[in-house]
Amino acid sequence: MKEARMVQAEMKAKSDAIKLSSKQGGYLTSMVDEKFEYPVERALRLMRDIRKLGLTEDGSSFIDQFRVLVTEIGNALGFVRMVRLGAMHYSTNASKFVPSAYAKTSKQSPIFEAEGISDVTKRAFKNLENELEALSTNGTEGADYFQVLVSVFSAELRGEGNAHLNDFYLILPALTMSAAENMLAAKEKLNRRGKESQTATFTDDGFALGIAYLLSVLDQHEAFDALQWFSSTSQYFNDEEKRAEQDANAGSYGILGRSSEENQKLKVKLARIAALREEFVHLKHSMIGAKTFVHF
Repeated sequence: MKEARMVQAEMKAKSDAIKLSSKQGGYLTSMVDEKFEYPVERALRLMRDIRKLGLTEDGSSFIDQFRVLVTEIGNALGFVRMVRLGAMHYSTNASKFVPSAYAKTSKQSPIFEAEGISDVTKRAFKNLENELEALSTNGTEGADYFQVLVSVFSAELRGEGNAHLNDFYLILPALTMSAAENMLAAKEKLNRRGKESQTATFTDDGFALGIAYLLSVLDQHEAFDALQWFSSTSQYFNDEEKRAEQDANAGSYGILGRSSEENQKLKVKLARIAALREEFVHLKHSMIGAKTFVHF
């Protein structure tokens, strides 16, 4: 708790600096300290401490369960977007059968208002008019579903009853580290058979979309950016790689040199470092792309 309060105070100072940004040259210039980076060691320690609180039957910690929840939120948003795009695709394909001259003539003098036409025919013309109007509007309207979802839930989650969510962004470093390790484990199961292969996967865009959505709902994008988490992970993996290579070079100068088992462990360690670095690069770009959908 003491560490959390220290981090909160540190982040509050950064957040206050952001709020004091001044408008220059038509854009906001942020005053965030670019030298500050959230330490990876702190995120790893938080993961270990949370794991001590207890595990489920399948060995998942509370941070793992939280990651699954965020992923499900992102997958639900992805489904909403997929349904919307499907409706737009259908409307676009159907509207190509509508004569281009119909839109001009129907607005000037509606056919169902002409004299000498029976009521049944007028109702048929009216129904046709409504269907064609729906085809033309469904392809463009309703694209702000994400904005509606953000505005609806932000009013509730930013209230005093959910004050604990004011520090939500502070758990994201540990959460993303858990996601990267889980993705590596899921990819390793692709070449396996049996029950383990059922949980294998090679991508998880729902997690990035879920994070981007929650940050938008809680209005914490700037607070999370102030952590400079992805820069910190990049530097951390570079240092770990250099340290492993130095250990390899130091062990090669002996009478017997390094054993084959030690060399194999070193290769596995270097491969894991490279894989984690790649996962964080993918996660970073996925979050940037997801942010365009939900940040307004």
